[in-house]
Amino acid sequence: MVKANIYSVEDIKVLQEGGYILSHILRYLLKMAQNKATGDEIEAVAQKLIRESGGEPAFMEAKNEKGKNYPAAICLSINDGVVHDIPFGQKINSGDVVSIDIGLRYKGLITDMAWTIYVDGKDRKIKKLLQINEEALILAIKKAVTNNQLNDISCEIAQNAKRANLYPVIELTGHGVGKSLHEEPPVYNVPFEGNKDKKLKDGMILAIEPIFALKSYKKLHFRDDWGIILPDNITSHFEFTVVVGAKPKILTPAPTI
Repeated sequence: MVKANIYSVEDIKVLQEGGYILSHILRYLLKMAQNKATGDEIEAVAQKLIRESGGEPAFMEAKNEKGKNYPAAICLSINDGVVHDIPFGQKINSGDVVSIDIGLRYKGLITDMAWTIYVDGKDRKIKKLLQINEEALILAIKKAVTNNQLNDISCEIAQNAKRANLYPVIELTGHGVGKSLHEEPPVYNVPFEGNKDKKLKDGMILAIEPIFALKSYKKLHFRDDWGIILPDNITSHFEFTVVVGAKPKILTPAPTI
């Protein structure tokens, strides 16, 4: 069985309330990105909306290997950025692929989600990347069923990437979430030997987040103390917080814009 926190019906109600709030905040931020707001502007609005909701920016609880707290409410990753890029000083232009990742601690519990948009973009391959990535997330969530294998989720993600000739970013994972931003278990984008025979339990909360690259790559690169990049590549990132059950439930509705 998977080592993970199990959440009560009451906890899940709080998480669902927080997830609804988070989705509406992210929807607003994505509209700003679509209109080419700066990273500083988007971050300022994220902070304002989170605090007005009665919540706290969950990402500011995260620490890096140097023990420093993440300095913002959102991660803003553009083009060769994969995840964890700091928003400050960033500008968005036509043709940019923009991912916003955001977390909310609300009434003591955390939800986490991410979405990728293509700003005024025309390239069919990039449009397909985003479409397949989003579809892979939805199909993977359908595998988050009580007593399924944890690797069932990972297999679904990997198979969808392979069918579309895309490349899952294997070094990065989804994760448990709830009391803390990152909890057990890691949810890989490909089947992982260490997760073999690990079953999902009713009441587990997972942040499932397939990340796909347009082209193959050899290794991830790092920018400053936080950002992870793939030079000369484009990636997309979609993430929902989900509760495992007989019928999996998305706690963070899609922030369609």
